[in-house]
Amino acid sequence: MEKQEAPSVESSPPSSMTTQLNDFHAKKNEAIKNRRHEASVTHRERMNKMRQTIQAVSREKFLSDGGNTEHVAQLQRLSELLQRKQDIEAQIDAQRLDLQAAYNEAAKAFQVAINSRLGPLQMD
Repeated sequence: MEKQEAPSVESSPPSSMTTQLNDFHAKKNEAIKNRRHEASVTHRERMNKMRQTIQAVSREKFLSDGGNTEHVAQLQRLSELLQRKQDIEAQIDAQRLDLQAAYNEAAKAFQVAINSRLGPLQMD
C-alpha cells in the first residue's frame, strides 16, 4: 500500500466565493435571529393579552355563579403563573443576548488569532 500525500494547501486571501458564502451565512443567521425575536415578542404579547383577559373577568361573575370562590383562586393563580412565565422569558432573552455577544466576541478573537498565525505562512 502506497501512502498518498495530502495535497499542499497554500494560504491565500479569501476568494470572492468565500466572502459571498460568509455574507450569505451572516444574512441567514441574522434572519433566523430576527424570526426568533419576532416570535418571542408575539408570544409575549399573546400572553399579556391572555392575562389581561383573565384579569378583566369580574369576581362577581364567578361569585354569583353558585358562590364558587375556587374559580377566583384559580384565576389568580393562573395570572401569577403567567406573570412569572413572562419574567422568566425576559430573563432567558437577556441571557441569550449576553451569550450571543460573548460568542461573537470569542469568534472574532479566534479569527484574529488564526489570521495572526496564518499571516507569516502567507508571506512564504
